[in-house]
Amino acid sequence: MVREDTNQGGELSGPQNKAQAELKSLTKHGSTEGSSFNDLYQKEYNKATESGLSGQKAIDKAYNGIIESSKRPDIATNEKYLGKKK
Repeated sequence: MVREDTNQGGELSGPQNKAQAELKSLTKHGSTEGSSFNDLYQKEYNKATESGLSGQKAIDKAYNGIIESSKRPDIATNEKYLGKKK
């Protein structure tokens, strides 16, 4: 018998894990929903302009930066729940 509140096989869902994820987001981003799109865009746009880009190139770089950052795993979460590093 498997308890519902345990994490079996790398499962990342469930009320306890959701609450932990929301607390982490609240602490890090000030919201249980994580970073807002506007925050992500501004961060990536600033990086683009600081690297010397402007205009449409900076805008494109900002959008691409958001996409690329969404592909990066949260290493600490992977290690905790999946037992592996990426």
